[in-house]
Amino acid sequence: MKILLFAGLKDSMECESIDLDVLNQSVGQIKQFLIEQHPSSTGLIERSHVAVDQNYVGNDFLFEIEPKEIAIIPPVSGG
Repeated sequence: MKILLFAGLKDSMECESIDLDVLNQSVGQIKQFLIEQHPSSTGLIERSHVAVDQNYVGNDFLFEIEPKEIAIIPPVSGG
C-alpha cells in the first residue's frame, strides 16, 4: 500500500511516499516502524496525523481491509 507523505515529513524522509503492507497493522505500529527506519524523523512522525480515505484516525486504528488512500500529515505552520 502506498502511504503518502506531506510537508516537512516528505522533506525529512526525502520521498513523497512509501510502500508498506498495512493489513492487520495499527496506525501506531506503522508509525513505530517508520521511526525505526527513519530515526531522524521521530519527532515529526510522532506528532503527525494519519488520514485514511480522507478521514483522520487515531493510533489505535487497525487496518482490517486495505484502504484506497493513506496519508501522513505532520503539523504545519502558516504565515
